[in-house]
Amino acid sequence: MDLSAATFLDCRGLRLLVRETEPTRRSGRVPELRHPTRAVRRMVELSGAAPLFATVG
Repeated sequence: MDLSAATFLDCRGLRLLVRETEPTRRSGRVPELRHPTRAVRRMVELSGAAPLFATVG
């Protein structure tokens, strides 16, 4: 997912990301967060969800 334009991510948005990328994880792949902004990175890290995603860029 390209998150380069995301200026804000709250818990509802993060839940959506986790839920919508679940099929990718079930297939043995790791979903990518492409070019996440600082705010997005911070929310993903603080929530403990960082291991669920690969960060690119």
